[in-house]
Amino acid sequence: LLLETPRRNRLRARTMPFSCAQVRACGPSSAMLRWPQEAMCFRSLLQQTLSRRVGLPLLTTLTFSTAVTGAIGAAQDISTTHTWSVYNKTGFWSMMGGDGEMPAKSGPSGSGTPTTPEKKTNKEENRWPLRFSAGATMLPHPDKVHKGGEDSYFIAENEESSGISGVGVADGVGGWADLGVDAGEYSRLLMANAKKEVLSSNPGEVAPIDVIIKAHRETLTQGSSTACVVVFEKDTLQAANLGDSGFVVVRDEDVAFKSPAQQHGFNFPYQLGCDVGSDPPQVSDVHNVKLQQGDMIVLGTDGLFDNIFDEEVAALATLARKKGLDPTGVAGVLASAAQNRGADRFCVSPFSVGAREAGFLYQGGKLDDVTVVVVFVEQAQSKL
Repeated sequence: LLLETPRRNRLRARTMPFSCAQVRACGPSSAMLRWPQEAMCFRSLLQQTLSRRVGLPLLTTLTFSTAVTGAIGAAQDISTTHTWSVYNKTGFWSMMGGDGEMPAKSGPSGSGTPTTPEKKTNKEENRWPLRFSAGATMLPHPDKVHKGGEDSYFIAENEESSGISGVGVADGVGGWADLGVDAGEYSRLLMANAKKEVLSSNPGEVAPIDVIIKAHRETLTQGSSTACVVVFEKDTLQAANLGDSGFVVVRDEDVAFKSPAQQHGFNFPYQLGCDVGSDPPQVSDVHNVKLQQGDMIVLGTDGLFDNIFDEEVAALATLARKKGLDPTGVAGVLASAAQNRGADRFCVSPFSVGAREAGFLYQGGKLDDVTVVVVFVEQAQSKL
């Protein structure tokens, strides 16, 4: 019996808690809004107004701030007061506090003119090869905790270098539940096969697209999933991505690279599966990125990137690392922030932005499984 791959649940419009007349009475004029008034409640209208006045495209919410503060505090087991302030020339709100102050980005004599951070040119920093360490956090959707969610990931450790040789994430497509199939089984088996392929390959001979192709071939169970596999060779990241999972390279507190999502349509990503309705692994996007000491790579399923803007990912990861958290701690901060944002019905999120651009009436985050893998790029110890 051949089953057509079920698509993700279609977007449902959320009704406003009060009339448009009430919004017009308490909100700003339509000329100040980025999206139609009918698509936002007063809280979002206020966010957009402040956004225009301070020159920022996006604002996060107080509940998001509180949640991230709690996540960082819990991870460090310290009590530090965090506040919100603008620091980046790209324009977004980030968390600051205690001894974790970010460097000022204004021009000379307090002119307020943004300046580009100076790039490090010291060749001594690249004398020794790079080393990679990784950690991960998975937070299932509250309704899927009993079965562990439908996401999966792997971290492949290189025994020779005592470092990480590859990582990956996968997001099982929840629509299979309508047919009584747990898509989490497919994503977990897919990632187990991908890890086995990475570990069985000789260093320097691992192509992530081949990893996905072979893992897909060996995953013979019902279900479907997105997939993102990243391998490391010397100072180069090689990646293959299919669907709307992906990764971000964070460098000098900014987004140096972001893998684009592959979608047939809004909220309908490319997906691997063992049925005739799935996408072939050969259509995966392939990326190669040169890395530097101090970089961070953040892999995530759509539960992360549907709720946290790329610039926020960079800001939160940078802050958490400066606070002394290891890769697992940084991943925990990002996952907690994403799940909190997903439960907020009134915030502006990447998912709500995409929905409006696609013509849907939608507000808030998107509650989902969240999986985050964080990799630190560090200088390997010299061998004397």
